[in-house]
Amino acid sequence: NIESEAFSECKKNLNSVIIKANLTHLNCAFSGCFNLESLELPDSLKRINNAEFVRCSELRTVGKLPDGIISIGRSAFEGCFKLTLEKIPDGVRSIKSNTFSDCHKIKKLNLDDNAFVNSFVESLTMPSVENIGNGAFKLCPALSAINAEEGSGIINFPKNLKFIGREAFFNCYSIKSLNIPASLNEMGEEAFGACSLQNIVISPNS
Repeated sequence: NIESEAFSECKKNLNSVIIKANLTHLNCAFSGCFNLESLELPDSLKRINNAEFVRCSELRTVGKLPDGIISIGRSAFEGCFKLTLEKIPDGVRSIKSNTFSDCHKIKKLNLDDNAFVNSFVESLTMPSVENIGNGAFKLCPALSAINAEEGSGIINFPKNLKFIGREAFFNCYSIKSLNIPASLNEMGEEAFGACSLQNIVISPNS
């Protein structure tokens, strides 16, 4: 394993990393590497831990995230302003708070679970998420579609969704319509506070 903060704050010259070793997790090894532009992760990787790439402000690509990843930690990519990403692997079951906060270049994703605060994501495909954490999409004004046509303002939650956290979609004012599944057990305070909702459909037994 690569130990905690092994390469953190390598500010000047480190701009590319390719990891071919048989690693299962990283330990905040590259946080604050301001000039890191590209990253290739090993297929063996299972976890990206808290603050792993926080403040890697020049990071543009991580290639294809390994299919075996099951969790992405808190603030893992926070402050990666230039990062582009198209897909979160289907096996991911846990994405913690602020994972992609201030990732302004991430606009379209296919993913299972998610945590975006103050990002510019516009549309998502979310086939099997069960829990949407507190503040997961707080302050995402461009978010206008989940499992629906981009720009439609429609949120079609997955049929197995169980929990929507506190302020999960606070101030997401591009959302106009919600379709809430019967599987939902709990919705937190102000989950859709400061939104501009026009229509809500709640399935039986919700």
